[in-house]
Amino acid sequence: ASSSAAAAAAVAVNVSVHIRYKNTDSSLLVPYVADVKRLTKRFEEKHKQRYGFVAEGKPLVVEAVVVEAVAASENVPTSNKDNINNNNVGRNDDQPVPDREIQAYMEGKMCNSVSIFSISSLKTGDEVLGPAIITEPNSTIIIEPEWKATLTEQQSLILTRTKEKERAAAIGTETCDPIMLEIFNNLFMSVAEQMGATLENVSHSVNIKERLDFSCALFDSEGNLIANAPHVPVHLGSMSESIQSILRNRK
Repeated sequence: ASSSAAAAAAVAVNVSVHIRYKNTDSSLLVPYVADVKRLTKRFEEKHKQRYGFVAEGKPLVVEAVVVEAVAASENVPTSNKDNINNNNVGRNDDQPVPDREIQAYMEGKMCNSVSIFSISSLKTGDEVLGPAIITEPNSTIIIEPEWKATLTEQQSLILTRTKEKERAAAIGTETCDPIMLEIFNNLFMSVAEQMGATLENVSHSVNIKERLDFSCALFDSEGNLIANAPHVPVHLGSMSESIQSILRNRK
């Protein structure tokens, strides 16, 4: 009885409700409280945050109730890349013997000696150097050249590079940091996408709210396109020219 009581105590139950205004389509998920006034206040706060307004006095409709039970499980030891790097998984000095060798195309070229291993024949700590193929009852794992696979105690394979990949700079990025370029590229795209999400949420127009007949994009001071969200495709080719025309006419 004590063990079952402890197990029940380890289960957390979360209750939420989907609420919407009457005669509207969009509902919001709100954490449940028994007090109707507090529940209404939570809904209104979420509605104002999402749509920018609150319809005071308008009846509310509870569409659905969501009950979620979360139970804690026992800790299971895992092996990951850090364990491999920290030598927490022992390595076998003996190189595993392949079942057979074949020829195969990998990375666009013919590899004359590709070793095939059955995962059942590998021991914990065995390292398989690419190019190689590891077979399992339900899958096949390809180890490409300049990679290696290490078998852990949980029969998981950790793939790591044995040689740093040579990367060519993209055209126009020779003088800038490619990491920062990608960060700002995704940042600008995210801004354009959030512009569209906000416009859809706060709009009362059927064309915008339901037909999604709009496009959002970012431009520089000269009207050149920086980033556009994937909205209406027909708008994309003309947006930059339209902004530049507006700038010329307003000078």
